[in-house]
Amino acid sequence: MIRMIDLGWTAGFLEGEGSFWAQHHIPCVTASQVQREPLERLEMLYGGRIYRMRNFSKKSEQPIHRWQVSGAQGRGLMMTLYPLMSPRRQGQIVKALSAWLSFRPKAPRFPIRASKTHCPQGHEYTEDNTYTFPDGRRECRECRRIHSLHSMRKRREAARELLGPVTVRAEKTHCTHGHPWIPENLYVDPKGRRQCLLCKNAGRKVWYANWIAKHAPERQPRAPKNMKTHCPRGHEYTPENSRIDTLGYRACRACAREKAHERREAKRQKE
Repeated sequence: MIRMIDLGWTAGFLEGEGSFWAQHHIPCVTASQVQREPLERLEMLYGGRIYRMRNFSKKSEQPIHRWQVSGAQGRGLMMTLYPLMSPRRQGQIVKALSAWLSFRPKAPRFPIRASKTHCPQGHEYTEDNTYTFPDGRRECRECRRIHSLHSMRKRREAARELLGPVTVRAEKTHCTHGHPWIPENLYVDPKGRRQCLLCKNAGRKVWYANWIAKHAPERQPRAPKNMKTHCPRGHEYTPENSRIDTLGYRACRACAREKAHERREAKRQKE
């Protein structure tokens, strides 16, 4: 509950720093200050919002904070403070309230659209999905929500470009599947988003298994190398003609002798 001492302080503060006016027939009460504490007290008492504005004054580079309340809250505050204000402020309040009282919603400019049952995107104009403007125009709430999501994504992308790569949800210690965010299991992409390596590898295995299941009938199975009986040059793999190299592969002794002979002949021809 607002006390009389709060009303007295509000009247004195808005007498010097406030403004009463109407924006498109909507009464508004505003106050601008470099210090934010008085505006936070107004916001706590009467609601509204505080905006941060740029200071165009050359004397000071500190930002200016602006508190504003409008609509029903603004009208109620004007009527409550009217007896406490000076004649100049009372004139501003009367002018703002007169603009609100004299406003009459216009008739719909496009009455032919009232017969439509769906918006251009195909959403039905139901009671819950329709917003009607004062001039009679209708708007689809579903389209409005989608547009707000797109605008939010654009603002996030702009913030990322302005601030550089940032870590999203840095307060979390585990991924969606419960794997811990530790340096051995963490990958950070250029946009600053974290990825779990265990989940990433598991996804790759699932994709490869699905690809094998899809293309397995088309693939020609190959015989394992240990089942071959001859080397690429046609020599048979017999116990006397085979050896195991340092890497564990099977090698043909006859091919090794032929290659050594070819190297010696090539060296003699150069001499």
